[in-house]
Amino acid sequence: RVEQTIADAGLEHFDSLGFVGVFRSEQVGTGRKSVTARLRFRRPDATLRHEDVDPQMARVTTLATEALGASIRG
Repeated sequence: RVEQTIADAGLEHFDSLGFVGVFRSEQVGTGRKSVTARLRFRRPDATLRHEDVDPQMARVTTLATEALGASIRG
């Protein structure tokens, strides 16, 4: 579901998604898991800057929260 949510997001300059790890514990919560994902953005004709990618990441965060009930761990 995570992969499909990101794929359906229509992210500008999105290149690939990789899952780094999955963690389950009481700290995360019963029936929940912590997923670490690496999203890669790429633009062949220019260097991307934070101001290009940050809005895309904010969109991913919003969609994950709404569609998956996700939350960002700090």
